[in-house]
Amino acid sequence: MNVVVGVDAGGSKTLAVAANGGERVGQAERGPANATSLGVESAVGTILEAVSEAARGCQVDAVCVGAAGASRRGVAYPIRQALVKAYPAARVRIVDDAAIALRAAVPDGPGVVVVAGTGSVGYAEDAQGEGHRAGGLGWLIGDEGSGYAIGLAALREAAKTLDGRGQAHALLALVREHVPAKDREELLSSVYARSGAHLETARIAALAEGALRLAGEGDGCANDIVERAALDLSALAVCAARAAGLAQDAPRVVLAGGLLRAETPLVQLVRRHIESDLRGAAAAPLECEPVEGALALARR
Repeated sequence: MNVVVGVDAGGSKTLAVAANGGERVGQAERGPANATSLGVESAVGTILEAVSEAARGCQVDAVCVGAAGASRRGVAYPIRQALVKAYPAARVRIVDDAAIALRAAVPDGPGVVVVAGTGSVGYAEDAQGEGHRAGGLGWLIGDEGSGYAIGLAALREAAKTLDGRGQAHALLALVREHVPAKDREELLSSVYARSGAHLETARIAALAEGALRLAGEGDGCANDIVERAALDLSALAVCAARAAGLAQDAPRVVLAGGLLRAETPLVQLVRRHIESDLRGAAAAPLECEPVEGALALARR
């Protein structure tokens, strides 16, 4: 059986789907494949494993991988080379993970997407198909409004509360659900005892869901964090749209990534800011999996 394979290789998980025509015939899920935090070799290995399992027993005609960080040649090139070696007869395409999120909702033509999962990025394609990015600079100098950013802000407020500088007791209780933090010393040990940036970013980003829940329940400290995240995420979308020349064109703006899937206070605020700053824009959460965008690009 001949198949095309689409891959969504992100900071939380990697999903590969093999399709024949419009029918899914294979699927595989693996761990994160973010080359920025995990290293290129690890990301390549994870992607290859996922493609191999999803397409087991099939002839692969094309592969499209949407990978975090793939806007950089140092990430895209080794992924492409590994897939070309494994599937020499296949067409291979490597794009940014934001690109597949956009194409999952907007199959063709100009559009804008803001992705907020473990990390964050704004991405737009203009009428000529050229991509324009804002953010996407990784956990150390970027990822504003992301799960990591929200989780880190919650962690900081919890730390301040432990030593008397803050009153974020609900956020402290949330942190204690995830890591040992009965006092300042135990929190320090929990945060700094482990090595490996990917482990720490994932653990910190896991706090975001609880912070969003607390904001929805009216907690003031959590609400402040969410409002800051909403401003940061909307700025990513607006800047990418302006770079693509779409600011005056009533663009469709896709909200994608784990943080922007449901109707939370964060989604409502992001939508409000974007539609205020971009004339005529319509912002809405992505209604299907980003991997559908990778499959669409693989079929081209």
